[in-house]
Amino acid sequence: PSADAVHVLDALVAYKTRHGDLHVPTGFVVPDDDDAFPAYTWGLKLGLRVHRIRTKGDYVSENPARWFQLDNLGFVWDPREYAWLLTLSALKMYRERFGHCRVSQGFVVPTTAQQGGLAESEPWPRELQGLRLGQRWDSMRRKGTYGVYSDPERKAALKKLGFLLPVRRPQGVRDNAYDQFYTALKQYRLVHGDARVPQSFVVPKAADWDEDLWGYRLGQRINDVRNKGRYFKGVGEDIATERRVALDSLGFVWKQTRGRAKKARAAAEKPSGVRGEQDEEALEDMKVLLDVVLDEEDEGSVETS
Repeated sequence: PSADAVHVLDALVAYKTRHGDLHVPTGFVVPDDDDAFPAYTWGLKLGLRVHRIRTKGDYVSENPARWFQLDNLGFVWDPREYAWLLTLSALKMYRERFGHCRVSQGFVVPTTAQQGGLAESEPWPRELQGLRLGQRWDSMRRKGTYGVYSDPERKAALKKLGFLLPVRRPQGVRDNAYDQFYTALKQYRLVHGDARVPQSFVVPKAADWDEDLWGYRLGQRINDVRNKGRYFKGVGEDIATERRVALDSLGFVWKQTRGRAKKARAAAEKPSGVRGEQDEEALEDMKVLLDVVLDEEDEGSVETS
């Protein structure tokens, strides 16, 4: 074998011993006077050699034995696989350092010089410094970069770290009925300050409502969601969970409280001097929801459209 090939292999062995993997950055050069590497490899442009092995087949195209040597060492042959592993490693370290998975789109892994004034125990690994992690995470979520939607193992790896991908519907499929319902409920909350919609509520022809929602029977749809599971049946667990979280964020009231409201109303009609302990508890329990539910009772139900 050529001396250069031996030097590269020995440098890779040393690199793996030092870093635990062979995710060698393209710009990596074996540092001088680093006892972790053999002296004859100091100054070797190892990152460039690795790049040429992947893209040009240097050292291995005519030497299958050397290919197996590198493969057994854990060499990453696919540049896209290398980019994925590098990004996954950066996401893991981001979570460990910041305690959350909310990577801003503009986040770039700081260099050693940029970390000088930070109270961090250790700088980011050299191979991650300068990585535009925010852009990569955003690209994964929006475009499925690195095949994160189609590859169950990669999707599971992200989930294990706490990085959750948004639910994707099949291309071309859109649930217009649910989208209209969600839009109407969201606008109701903006107009009225809450999501406690009377069952008989129909979107009025008013300037503070989108024109394409005028006449929409939002109250009846709310009732159908509660009692019939509308928009949740047959959509799959992921989409159902996504919708439940979205409605929860609007303050959606999942269970009716009609029976409790009647008890509270009966208690309210009694003179304060003759109310019992249970009456007072009923009033306390329903002091917020009573008016809303009474409105629903007074207005009654409407025919399903």
